Formats: sequence, structure tokens, C-alpha cells
Amino acid sequence: MVGAMEKGIEAARLSSPPAGVYQGVDLRLLPKFICYRAAMLREKMMLQYALICVITLAIGQFIGSRYEVSGLHKLLREKEYILAPGVQDFIPAAPQTVPDRHVVAAAMDYLAQIGNVNPVNIDDQYERLTESMTPALRAQFLAEARAWKAKVKADSLSEVMTVLDKTIESDGKGNYRCTATARTDSYVNNEHIGYRDEVVEMTMALVPPEDGKRWYLQITTLSRTNRNAFQIKSQLSKGGQHE
Repeated sequence: MVGAMEKGIEAARLSSPPAGVYQGVDLRLLPKFICYRAAMLREKMMLQYALICVITLAIGQFIGSRYEVSGLHKLLREKEYILAPGVQDFIPAAPQTVPDRHVVAAAMDYLAQIGNVNPVNIDDQYERLTESMTPALRAQFLAEARAWKAKVKADSLSEVMTVLDKTIESDGKGNYRCTATARTDSYVNNEHIGYRDEVVEMTMALVPPEDGKRWYLQITTLSRTNRNAFQIKSQLSKGGQHE
């Protein structure tokens, strides 16, 4: 027979919670909960990484666009100069886009003013030439030319320069170097008295136009030497470079 003791034990067995449940909490759901939380944390971290990448790309694109805009603004602010190779030929141009024909035209005009002189036009020729010089070169040129102009007028001397060859080099920044080989014929009272071979070296710089200046290229240095002396100087210069 089942006694009172056995009934109490059986009742205790029947009233015990099922396996995995503790104090009313179903511990069997804990692994699923942990996996769920881990998946949520992983998604949040991936979202954060994605946001960081997107923000980094956006910042990079913004910086790149601002840099590009700054470069464009710099180009827009770049000065333009008025080219005046002729009385009626005026066009705008930036320092890097000066046509070669205008540089050649300016150089040839300067050479003509230097070498084609006579008692009547020498003052006007040199005046026009010095208007395109730097102030320091202008003062030096006028001082050195004073005696020559007096000789031209006193002896009725005329000279005609013929450019035989010329080279013009640019540094890409608006500076030009011209080296011209020329033959200069001399006349006294319209009688030919001989000629001499010369080399004219001239450097020019692109500068903004000013009142009274027809040309946009300013002469910064100018030298006129005998061809033989120029060749000797060139050979000595090359020899020094080789050493």
C-alpha cells in the first residue's frame, strides 16, 4: 500500500519544475538569446564600419572638390596681358599661351630699332626701343648710346641691319631669350663703306601693358657684340662647363 510518506514524495516529484527552468526562468532560451544579441552587435559594428567608410569617402570627395575649385579660382585670377604686335592687332593672352609669332614679331621689331639708324631717325628709334626696357637698362642704354648718336649725326652715318639667323628660347614662365646673327652695312652720305657681322643677345619678359607702351615684351638685358668675339666667348663658356 502507498502510505502517507510515499504520497508526499510522489507529490514532490510531480510539482518539481521541468528541466532547464530555474525560478520561473526558462534557461533553454538563453543560447538563442545570446546568438541574437551577438548577431545584433555584429550588425551594428558592420553598420558603423560602413558609415565610417561612407563618411571618409564623402570627406575625401569634398576635399578633392574644394582643391579643384581652388585651382580653378587660381586660374581665373591669373592675369591676362594685352598683346600688341601691331597697331590694330590686340588680343588677350595668358603668359603660358603667347603665340610664337608675336614673340618673333616683337624681337624683330626691337632688332630693327637697334640696327636700322640714320641721322634723322636715330633719336626716334632709340626712344621707341627704350620705352620697352626696364628702367635700369634704359638708363644704361641711353648713357652708352649718347656718344654713338653724336657720331651718327656728325658723320651722316647710316646703318642697316639684316638678320641672318635667330633663335628664341622660352622658359615657359613668360621669359624669352633671343640670339640673333646679323650683318650690319654702314653708309656715309649714301656711300657703302663696309659691313660687320654681329650677334645681338636679348632677354625679354612678359609684363602687363602700360600707358605709352606698344609692346607687351619688356627687354631686360641687351648686348651687341662682334660675331668672332661672340664665338670666342661661347667656346670659353663651353670649355668652362666641360671642366
